[in-house]
Amino acid sequence: MTTLLLPKQAVICGMILLLSACAAVPKQSPSVLIAEVDTLISKVKRYNGSDTTAGDELRRAEQNLKHAKKALNKGDKIQAQQFAEKAQSDAEYAKAKVKVIIYKDQAQKKEELLKKFQEMHRKAPDK
Repeated sequence: MTTLLLPKQAVICGMILLLSACAAVPKQSPSVLIAEVDTLISKVKRYNGSDTTAGDELRRAEQNLKHAKKALNKGDKIQAQQFAEKAQSDAEYAKAKVKVIIYKDQAQKKEELLKKFQEMHRKAPDK
């Protein structure tokens, strides 16, 4: 088996290209992220029981969103981005917690329906 040896310059050049490609992926602007997080929080709040299921996460998301908006108004895009990302994380977590409750409720209803169906099937006379 032969081993392919590359010159150091080729390896370094490849690493630089790889790293620059990763760095070239632009982040969302803080204002766009703030708008998306605002919408996400509103959607999560519309779920029935979100205040009891994910109230702490929603409050944190709203607080971070408020800080992000203040930072953006002051022209501090870096801090606005950081707060918006925290708000997004909290809002996504709140959404996940609420969806777990919704899915559990749906599963329970389906299980109850299945039990009723099985009971009806047992009571039905055989032909």
